[in-house]
Amino acid sequence: MSLISGVYCICKHFDEFILFLNNYEVIFDVICLVENWVDENSLEFEIKWYTNFNDYRKLNKFDGISIYIKNVINYKL
Repeated sequence: MSLISGVYCICKHFDEFILFLNNYEVIFDVICLVENWVDENSLEFEIKWYTNFNDYRKLNKFDGISIYIKNVINYKL
């Protein structure tokens, strides 16, 4: 099962997002956060049991995608 969400500034809303995940009864295989507002100088936002990949903003400050893949899943990029 996958989750796609617009997080609108991961720096401000990451803790809220983690609370959402902890209260949800499903463990997602893949989580995709769009409009995360991160760039190359941003901190890495880790989620336990997931590997994180980022595509940093290019057009404006609202760009950026973070993809989290559950560690037990084999994948290729």
